[in-house]
Order: sequence, then C-alpha cells, then structure tokens
Amino acid sequence: QSNKSLPIEKIKELIIRCSPEDIQLQGGEYYYNKGAKELLEWLTTNKKNAKVFMHTNCVLPEKVAESFMKCVDIFSLNLYGASPSTFSAVTGLNFDIAIKFIKKLVELRESRDEFKDKEFMFKMTTCPTTFHEIPDFCYLGKELKVDSVRFALDYHIGPFLKRYNNEFLARIWHRLNQAIDTLNEIGRAHV
Repeated sequence: QSNKSLPIEKIKELIIRCSPEDIQLQGGEYYYNKGAKELLEWLTTNKKNAKVFMHTNCVLPEKVAESFMKCVDIFSLNLYGASPSTFSAVTGLNFDIAIKFIKKLVELRESRDEFKDKEFMFKMTTCPTTFHEIPDFCYLGKELKVDSVRFALDYHIGPFLKRYNNEFLARIWHRLNQAIDTLNEIGRAHV
C-alpha cells in the first residue's frame, strides 16, 4: 500500500548498511510523519558524510528550527506564493508561521558558526493561482536571505494552459520574463 512507510528502525538500518551520499526527507510536512523526530535526532550523530536534504512547506513552530539545523544540510523551503492570501488560497496554511520559521533558520545560520554552511533553497511551485507573484517571490527570497530562488511547474498546469488563449499565455510568459530579470538583478538565483 502506498500510504505505508518503513519503520524508523528499518530506515536507520538501511542508512548504516548503504552509507548513502544523500538522504532526502520529504513527504507532506516531513516533521509530522510518524517517527520523524526520532530519525532527525538519530541522523544528527549518525549521518556520517551524507548530505541531508529536507523539503518543507515551513509551517512549523520556530522551536524545532534548531533541531533541524543540527541535522539538515540543505533545506528546500517550499512556498506557494509570496503573500499571505495566495499562500493560504493554495495551501490553506498560515503564511506568517512559514515566514517566521524561515527567518528563524536564517537567524540561526547567521548567529552560530556551526550552522554557517547550511543551504536554503527557496522554491515556489507555480500554478494558475501563483503566477502573478513570481517577481515578488524573488524579492521575498532576497529579503529572507536565502541562497537560491527556484521555481517548479505544477504538473496539473498542462491541462490548465490548454484552456486559455494566446493573450493569457503571453501574460504568463511576460511574468516569467519579469521573474528572470528579477532573479538576474538579485544575482543569486537558479532558474
């Protein structure tokens, strides 16, 4: 069944046996998965040379930021939009909590030498509801002091685009070009 996951002890055993170069933590909001806290704590001292990647929508309490920083090397900070209204429209979640969590991660990186090499990728999944905020998302990334700004195309977008005329598609193209210009202006983005 697809809704089952490996027991944490089995995951630990596989990590020890396989010595992976990368460990990806994802699946919904990973932190709330059964056993996630235990695995994060275990990885802090047992990951060896593996890079730990965490994919998060950032709607987490600030108090868990430090435990993440002890374990995770690269964060993919995934937001749907650059404003509370868009983020909430897509996810139903609280934008301000996400922004506070990101700021806490950055604050920890800036204030603690042990965290100086942590990497923050700021990612927006683009969809019809978020396209208009692409340039603003770039500026938000700069304001939050992330290392890179990235975009992903929602896989549901293909059928959506087929329903619209060339004028609408030209507006989307224009916004994407604005985003590229903004990213070039900011100077630390990956498209």
